[in-house]
Amino acid sequence: MRKPAGGCCRNSVSCTCRDDQGADGGGGERQVKIVALGDRTVTLLCRLGGVAETIRCEDFSSAEAALKELLMEESVAIVLIQDRYVRPLIPMLEEHGRSHRVYPVVVEIPGPKGPVKGDDTITEAIRRVAGRGMPG
Repeated sequence: MRKPAGGCCRNSVSCTCRDDQGADGGGGERQVKIVALGDRTVTLLCRLGGVAETIRCEDFSSAEAALKELLMEESVAIVLIQDRYVRPLIPMLEEHGRSHRVYPVVVEIPGPKGPVKGDDTITEAIRRVAGRGMPG
């Protein structure tokens, strides 16, 4: 795949990124993926938006199983997960965050009816990491 002008990963769903550590610790390039995980509508919209790999989940248990597998896969850099599946998975995501692995980054995305009502999990996570209050 050709790298886009202006640097790697810009407007690219699957790209060859410069990896400072590489699989062998010596640096180099590796192919990374963005994967979307959600219901039928979310996965369809992600495919239309250019995400090549999607996993359709019917319920929480299928989302949990898929996420566990994706967290262990070396080639996955970003996981887009529908917000209605995130809240029960927070303990698993926190455990993953405590490990020394940087990838994959898990990003919560809203479903077709908008964001799930309640606390903003991203802001909540930033507050925990920053160790101080954020406006809002």
